[in-house]
Order: sequence, then C-alpha cells, then structure tokens
Amino acid sequence: MINLKDLVFTQNNLISKQYCKYFIDFFENNKDKLEQEDSLTYNDNKDTKNSLNKCMVLNLSKYQKQQRFKKPLSFALHYTDIIIKNYVNYLKVNISKNIPNHFMKFTDNVRIIKYEEGGYIDDHLDIDNSLSRDVRVSCTLNLNDNYEGGSFNFFEKKYQLKLKEGQGLIFPADQYWIHGTSPVIKGNRYSINCFIKP
Repeated sequence: MINLKDLVFTQNNLISKQYCKYFIDFFENNKDKLEQEDSLTYNDNKDTKNSLNKCMVLNLSKYQKQQRFKKPLSFALHYTDIIIKNYVNYLKVNISKNIPNHFMKFTDNVRIIKYEEGGYIDDHLDIDNSLSRDVRVSCTLNLNDNYEGGSFNFFEKKYQLKLKEGQGLIFPADQYWIHGTSPVIKGNRYSINCFIKP
C-alpha cells in the first residue's frame, strides 16, 4: 500500500554550498527586479490571493532574455533537471515502472524566493482551473538553512519538512497536495521554486 508521503521526494546535497551562495547573491544584487509574492490561500475549496506573506520573488524566467539572467536561469534549470530525472526514477522503482519520462520535463516559471522574518506561504494548491492546470509537480530547491521556522507543510501541518541547504523537494501538484510554509521566525529563507509541466 502506498502512503501519500511516499510521493514526496527529497534529494540531499543537490546544490553545492558555493552555488547556493551564488543564487542568494544574485537575488540580493538584483533588487530592482523583485516583486511581492502573491500566493494563493486555499480556503473553502477555492484559492484566493494573499499578498501579506512577506515574501519577495525574483522571477528568472521572466527576465530570461536579459544577459545577466541567462547564467543563473541555466544553473537553476540544470539542478531542476537533475531532481526531475531522479524523481521519475524513484517513481518507477517505488510506484510503477510504467511512469513515462515525458510526464514532467518543462518549466517556464523559475523563481528565487526570499522569505523574510515573518514570511510564509499559506496553504494552497499549485493547480487551479486556469492555465496552471497542466502543472504536474512542484519543485523547491532550498538555498540555505541558517534560519528558524520556515518548515514545508502538507496536509494541514500533519506532515512537515525542514529543508537543508542545497536540498531539493519535489511532489505532485493535484487536488490532494494542499501545502504551504510556516512563518520564518528568525533570519531569512531563500529557495528556488518552479512548477513542472509535460
């Protein structure tokens, strides 16, 4: 029997300390491109916008045509590709050998997110009835762990993960996967986030 938690895949030491610092420095050196994260809040079977979460976003995909964004986007896509391939292999071994390789392989929304002290993401879904309905899995690459709080939560906090520096997380994006993050109590949390499509 498969437990839903078995569909959550983490990969330790995916990104080296050097490249974690590279992404964080790139975020801090491009504050002119930052945007407020408007995450969704899942409540009463619908998603509503929440912009009170103290999270800032640097969308690498949005500025991919600008020369200074090409290198960090390329690095982020490299690490995303690694964890996707490892997740597919994990699913083939543990769920079904017939999982297709093309099930998840593309993203057009790679973002670096900074959760400042008090920053969080409300429980939400990464799919809805709009264009995001073709999202198959969600991927997070954690860039630091020198903060308190900021755990990744599933199933109304019944399953929580505190990600390490350089650790990757990937999980299905469907109606059962309501998730969010707890507020950062001390320090800042940085991560790369993207949604994977066929």
